[in-house]
Amino acid sequence: MEDQIIVFGRNDVEQLALSNRSSKCLPTLLDFKSNAKAFPYLQEGIKTIHQGGNRMAILTHQNNLLLTLHDYKMHSKSSSSSSTLEHHNKASIDVPSHDICLLRNNVIDVAVGFSHCLFLTKQHELYGFGNTSNGRIGISNEQMMDNEDAIITNTFKRLYNIKCFQVPLSHLMDEDEFITSIYALGQGTICKTNRENLITFGWNYRGELCSQVKSDRQSPKKITFFNSSIIDGIYTGYSHVMFLVNKRTDIKLYVCGWNELGQLGLGHNSNVFSITENEFCTFKHDIVDISLGYDFSMFLTRQGKVYGCGKLPSPPSDTIKYFGAFYEFKLDGITQITCGYYHALFVVNHKQIIACGSNDCFQCGFSDEDETNYGISNCRPLNITNPLPLRLLSAGQYCSAILFSFGQVKYEAEKRMKERLLRAFEESKLIDIIILR
Repeated sequence: MEDQIIVFGRNDVEQLALSNRSSKCLPTLLDFKSNAKAFPYLQEGIKTIHQGGNRMAILTHQNNLLLTLHDYKMHSKSSSSSSTLEHHNKASIDVPSHDICLLRNNVIDVAVGFSHCLFLTKQHELYGFGNTSNGRIGISNEQMMDNEDAIITNTFKRLYNIKCFQVPLSHLMDEDEFITSIYALGQGTICKTNRENLITFGWNYRGELCSQVKSDRQSPKKITFFNSSIIDGIYTGYSHVMFLVNKRTDIKLYVCGWNELGQLGLGHNSNVFSITENEFCTFKHDIVDISLGYDFSMFLTRQGKVYGCGKLPSPPSDTIKYFGAFYEFKLDGITQITCGYYHALFVVNHKQIIACGSNDCFQCGFSDEDETNYGISNCRPLNITNPLPLRLLSAGQYCSAILFSFGQVKYEAEKRMKERLLRAFEESKLIDIIILR
């Protein structure tokens, strides 16, 4: 059985791939079978889903990219800003990998911000489109003009009415250095290289781009802070970022950016413009995932506990423990977390989904229009069932998606095998080793 996606929340520019535009969409199963172009790619198995302010991006295990691009469509459609509509659940989504041969089986990462999107190819070439203000896609006006005749730019413009540009970053990298992954903030972008360096660009007014200089338009800049470490995770919110480093040896948590509400967990409320170690996080050795919202942060531990800091969708009275800048919530057995701007979703024991936070766009999946920020202890279960295993959660600014998939078993098994081989190699238990990709 092919993967299945349930979406809910804001769909005013069809960012959920539902055909009827509305600001309030209840949980709906996307029907990919009726989309002749997209369905074959869904059968490859979905690797990840990313959501932003006006876009959803789906990346398959065969490195093909699917995007909602309806905000660029020339024709207008009826919309409703306040009422809930019955949605046609045909997956209305574009497949650039299908139309553009240079992208077919060739996209290895994608990042979606509030109004910009970037994707990375196997050749480590970076492309971006969307709102270009504040330099958030890393390209100047002069470079845009130089890009006008590029194949990708012309093809995107012809097919989708989009100006998509290649982002030139090679001048910032050493020989044999290249981009390996990309991450979007609300109005900025962070790229990671194979040398554990960062290249950041965009809006850096609160320090979120780690360059130590306050700027409302930062051109691409290389950050070498981590080049003697191993970055195991980069996590971005609207205007703050966290790094989990050296998990196998001396694990550390580093933070940077907006901190006026204490969302960096440093015990003060000053913005941070240079990468700073968070020495107050006593549970850092147990962290398995981090998710950042607009002005808050959440941490999941291997024990199934959830911690947080900043302006959380929960008052302190709902917590079971308060220490320093962090809260420990009344939640047990949590196996997944994800945060939108003002809401959060949790998975209990790999099965049950619960939600909290603002539901003004139905981003929590409930039918009421109560905009109250439900406290963590008042989390409500979502009555969503599916015969497939629950694979992952995704949250955008005001929307959410749930992926159900059997593909997890195959790909997680391959991942575990590679990890075992790597550990054996590091421990010198194997003389020769071959890892097939």
